[in-house]
Amino acid sequence: MSKNERRLTVIVPVYNESRTLERLLRQVRLASPESQVIVVDDASSDGSREIVRSMEKELGIEVVLSPNNRGKGSAVRLGLALAEREWVVIQDADLEYDPHDLSRLLTAAIAEPGSAVYGSRYLNRAANCTAKWLNVTAVKLLARWAELLYGRRLTDPHTCYKMLPAWLIRDLDLQSRGFELCAEINGKLFRRKVPIIELPISYHARSGADGKKIRWYDFFHAAWVYFRQRW
Repeated sequence: MSKNERRLTVIVPVYNESRTLERLLRQVRLASPESQVIVVDDASSDGSREIVRSMEKELGIEVVLSPNNRGKGSAVRLGLALAEREWVVIQDADLEYDPHDLSRLLTAAIAEPGSAVYGSRYLNRAANCTAKWLNVTAVKLLARWAELLYGRRLTDPHTCYKMLPAWLIRDLDLQSRGFELCAEINGKLFRRKVPIIELPISYHARSGADGKKIRWYDFFHAAWVYFRQRW
């Protein structure tokens, strides 16, 4: 395994992911055994908290149990406060994203230390065969909206896999509580003209019936956050 992993913090926000959580955490630890892994449970009620606590010592992970459900953005910020490594990445607690892609993202981040590295679902056509057309369309519309506002074009600005230098993500002074976190990060990076490198990743989309939590109104919230941050 690469010693580079010792330079990475993986933040895993969790809310009611008991069906996939144990498998996901084992995959993260298998793919990146030397990384710092911080799991933040956002007041789950389905047994996720118990799963995380039972695996804490076995996998060598750090656990934060939020007393109230505050949203993904809040969970990420709680994890960020404990991050000790040079680079930080967010890992959703479902199985849509493959942790084995993190090694390639980290190699690219180390090669370009002043950049952010994004894992793009849309640079790998095979990765999107199961993605719902509505979700794909929403991401593309948000990408176009961001391009109109900031003059920056990305294939997948709302990917979960955003790997940033720890000093940079802290300096962004993130305020988001929910899924608008992606739009806030993107807008602040765009305004600072931070280089963003996109690499293709694996992706296995899930549906609302499978536990996907993002909703139609999150699209409009993200669009507003892009607009609000532009000036």
